[in-house]
Amino acid sequence: PRNKSIIKLRIRNNYYLIEAEALAIEGDARGAFDMLEAAVDANLYFNWQIRIENNYAFAGLRRDPRFVALIDRVQQKIHAERQNVPDPQQLAVAGSL
Repeated sequence: PRNKSIIKLRIRNNYYLIEAEALAIEGDARGAFDMLEAAVDANLYFNWQIRIENNYAFAGLRRDPRFVALIDRVQQKIHAERQNVPDPQQLAVAGSL
């Protein structure tokens, strides 16, 4: 069922983020970036603005060019995904015809 698929995706997303947080806290920036990159590669970036950009665990990484590039990459992916979503107003007009 659909709900199980969503739950599995959330668990995978949390796994990558928790691992990245732990690695960042331990001072392993490379490991943290590897986990964050893996999450982005797997399209697992739910709630990134809350979970990544404002997360104290990643405070030491925020000024790293890799962090900035990673956030930019996520924003580009989200923008591209939004381009594929139909405009609700156009759907409403088409549905009334």
